[in-house]
Amino acid sequence: MDVVRAPGRAVGNSHALGIAHDNDLRTYVITHINEAIDNGWVRPYYQPVVRTLSGKLCGFEALARWEDPVHGLLDPCVFIGALEETRLIHLLDCSIIRQVCQQYRACVDNGEPTVPVSFNLSRLDFDLCDIFSIVESTAHEFGVPRRMLNIEITETVLGTDPAYMADMMRKFHEAGYQVWMDDFGSGYSTLNALKDFDFDELKIDMEFLNRFGEKSKTILASVVDMAKKLGIQTLAEGVETEEHQVYLRRIGCEKMQGYLFGKPQPFSVGDMHKFADTIGVETTAERLYFNDIGAVNTLSMSERNLTPGNPTHGYVTSMPLAITEFADGAFRVIDSNRVFREGLANVGISSVEEAERLINDTSRPLARQSRQLVETIEVEKYARLDFVAGDIACVMRAKHITTRNGKTALLVSIDDTIEQSERKRHERMDDLLAVMYTIYEHV
Repeated sequence: MDVVRAPGRAVGNSHALGIAHDNDLRTYVITHINEAIDNGWVRPYYQPVVRTLSGKLCGFEALARWEDPVHGLLDPCVFIGALEETRLIHLLDCSIIRQVCQQYRACVDNGEPTVPVSFNLSRLDFDLCDIFSIVESTAHEFGVPRRMLNIEITETVLGTDPAYMADMMRKFHEAGYQVWMDDFGSGYSTLNALKDFDFDELKIDMEFLNRFGEKSKTILASVVDMAKKLGIQTLAEGVETEEHQVYLRRIGCEKMQGYLFGKPQPFSVGDMHKFADTIGVETTAERLYFNDIGAVNTLSMSERNLTPGNPTHGYVTSMPLAITEFADGAFRVIDSNRVFREGLANVGISSVEEAERLINDTSRPLARQSRQLVETIEVEKYARLDFVAGDIACVMRAKHITTRNGKTALLVSIDDTIEQSERKRHERMDDLLAVMYTIYEHV
């Protein structure tokens, strides 16, 4: 019996010592926060955000870290929790905002490329200080364009006074900042928050990738699909494997963040040149270009969305779609859905790579006609091309997405005419059933 009880006492003593240590740390944090800010112990670490379609660096998230001379690197859960409980968290957050702006200015002065930085705001930031004015004045002091600062808030920030928070979000939007929803999918009322507030981007909670099974994949695809229909961008957190990356690209998630691309690191002058020399740094023009492309939904688009005057974010029936770029006289498929990839075989093309080769072989009539199609699209925004692949009659339809810096992005569908007629028949049937269901509901 003594042998059994002794380990129990050891575990109990260890647990008690751990609690005492945490309490001591919390007390230390509360009594040293001002000293930590003044001495630079508290500073932002930056985690890279990567554009899914290009693989380039397109942003950072600034995360607060406390490098203490006595206790070393403190656990964020400890110091953030202590500061929130004692209503001192605004001191930390305002310091992080100031350092982010200072470091942006240092990059510009050093001739380095820059990308937008996001940072988190606590609900208490809105209660304990005029956080909007602080962000505004700090950005102005260091000459930071508002488009380079993104505000992250969680669902819990919205709950206590929704009307007030809606007004604060409106102020940030009207000033030119983006407001993002952090940890989307982690709370019980996430969809209500999405319904009641206007967000520019959803940061999808990393738990969906931590448990990366079929259910998670289905939910992720549905979230991205829904966000595109609402005109909201998507960013997946917790990306750690190539499998994650491939799947997120396939479903159209626009940005990725996680250890696959880098851990949070402190700022150093010259870092941005290193990114430029390795994965590349997204320019402002590229950001606008890919934002336009990211709004296109290839997951659930109807054939009617490819006709003139209809939006390019979709609704009903999946159809074979690809996003194709025309630049420097050549076509490149930068994204395609599963139906498109499978449908190429129906028109005698074995792969996306073969499709690129064929359409860039200017000795072929199809390649020359496709270039004429681009000229038509840049004026009329929509074009159709009938052609024969082998002995199969096909139709290519394309809709203009965006043109920037000599690059034109097109939404393209390639079909054999038999498949197209069959899908139109099914689509008309879907419309008829929808009308009948509406009538039934009103009887």
